[in-house]
Amino acid sequence: MGESNIFPVRRRNRFENRKIPITTPSIAPIVNALDSLFWQLNDKYFESSLSKCVIAISEKGRRNAYGWCTCDKVWQGDAERHYEINICPEYLNRPIEDICETLLHEMIHLKNLQDNINDTSRNGFYHNKEFKI
Repeated sequence: MGESNIFPVRRRNRFENRKIPITTPSIAPIVNALDSLFWQLNDKYFESSLSKCVIAISEKGRRNAYGWCTCDKVWQGDAERHYEINICPEYLNRPIEDICETLLHEMIHLKNLQDNINDTSRNGFYHNKEFKI
């Protein structure tokens, strides 16, 4: 199984200085479980070929999606940058099979990014004919 996602990173975005209230419950156990699931699915379906990415949980906002994979490497680690796979917390109450399906779907996007296959159009909002599931 691959490495854990717990490493020093810095995400470049407009929310960089946003403070998280101390009363916010920790989502670390959920992120750790999704990270473990990522590496298991990577081993099973991608022959461990996917690069390390950051698993995040962030609200869907105006998107109509269960999750997404960033089109750019938005996280800065010690020596390299990383893509992000986000899972929306609004949908974490679905059956585990559905959450696995969402994660696997986003992992396919990651694989296509690594292979330089553009599988979306309209700035990543629509799947095109290159996206195969």
